[in-house]
Amino acid sequence: MYPGHWSKVKPNTPALIHAASGEEVSWLELDQRSNQVANLLQARGLKPGDHVSILMENHLSFFEIAWGAYRSGLYLSLIHI
Repeated sequence: MYPGHWSKVKPNTPALIHAASGEEVSWLELDQRSNQVANLLQARGLKPGDHVSILMENHLSFFEIAWGAYRSGLYLSLIHI
């Protein structure tokens, strides 16, 4: 389910729907936002093979961050408290 592929096939179709709030993120939005995250991580000096950690509440932006890390070749660690 790589966002880049689906953003071309069906850009305005929901990629994510938050069950509690009904908030939606389209494939195009997910692709663009994850690309912004990837660029930010690279601008901060992270290189493929580096590690990043995420500590956050249940939110759709998790997927943007996770895909951004994946696009950058980073390892992702999730922190649960």
